[in-house]
Amino acid sequence: MHWEKDVTLNEDGNGICSGQAPENLSLLKNMALNIARKSGFSSMKEAIAAFANEVGLMTKLIRT
Repeated sequence: MHWEKDVTLNEDGNGICSGQAPENLSLLKNMALNIARKSGFSSMKEAIAAFANEVGLMTKLIRT
């Protein structure tokens, strides 16, 4: 999971490093990865392409 978060989601290079923000952002990225996997995507890159400008679809998946 760390590799995918670092390479695909640029976790180590995002510049957020103070307070609780890094932990909170990491938690949100974990949630995104888990939602993508549960939805049947084999990679985060595929999920990002599918969810681009599809807020309704993302909301539906988050609520399930």
